[in-house]
Amino acid sequence: MLRRRRRTHRPAARRRQRGMTLVEVLISFFILFVVTLAVLELFSLSITVNLGSAARTEMSYKAQLVAETVRMQSFFERETLAGRNSVCCPLTAGTVALPPSGCENFWGPNGVSAWRADAPYALEYQITNAGSFRQVTVTAYPMTSGATRYPGAGIPNKAVRYVAQL
Repeated sequence: MLRRRRRTHRPAARRRQRGMTLVEVLISFFILFVVTLAVLELFSLSITVNLGSAARTEMSYKAQLVAETVRMQSFFERETLAGRNSVCCPLTAGTVALPPSGCENFWGPNGVSAWRADAPYALEYQITNAGSFRQVTVTAYPMTSGATRYPGAGIPNKAVRYVAQL
């Protein structure tokens, strides 16, 4: 005859088999909350960095466009092809903020398309005599009114400079 053994439940073993307590659940949720906030902060930081990068790319493109337009006008002037839009592109040594007075159509969306009235950046170029050649330095910098579009607007190191030889 087989004898059945009776199982005895020990109180200590039974305590180990219970579920999580409310305190443990609350601590777990708190840890999950802190980790989630950190990840969300990384997302918002990456968006800010990407917007700043897009702003610098656009300003670099516009600065290059202005420099190449000034180079083209300089070529027209040298080759005695004056009268081909050179009126609105001063080529004397000095600094010119875009657009020079009366030249909005030349530099605007219907012309070179380097400047527009609602642009969140400002453009200027400077022509200097450097020995046997002239040099044009175009500076594009974000305006403070464009702070919603360009994070970090007005910070000096966000400016873009493009240098070319005429």
